[in-house]
Amino acid sequence: MRDFDQNVSNQGGGPEANPSGFAEDLPTPSRRVLVEIAPNDLFNGLLGSPRNTMRAFDDQKPEINYPCLWSYRVIGADEVRLRAVICEVVVGLEHSLTLANESSHGRYRSIALEVLVRDEEHRNAIFHALGKHPDVRFVF
Repeated sequence: MRDFDQNVSNQGGGPEANPSGFAEDLPTPSRRVLVEIAPNDLFNGLLGSPRNTMRAFDDQKPEINYPCLWSYRVIGADEVRLRAVICEVVVGLEHSLTLANESSHGRYRSIALEVLVRDEEHRNAIFHALGKHPDVRFVF
């Protein structure tokens, strides 16, 4: 723990005392503030690195109510082959396909797939089945 003294010499409300214009920004005269600084904070700033911030959410999963419509973005070189691959994977399931985007040089196409998934395991199985196919470059 480090101990800081915050003294304010100009409480007159001028720009030197409060550049943001908010009264909350002004500390009270001679107020002591205790700040705990972790070793990593010395190098990453007082808020820590973005990586440390993200770690706080690692254990939290979003709440998803199944069954639900789930959207995937499937990217590959040939639109016809992509549509065939997607239809193989989601055969028998309620789904829709939409050409979403084409790269600036026309080498890649992106197809938006919306499909009804039963549960998390089913959702992940579709994701992995699409991603393993050689005609698919990326799945989001």
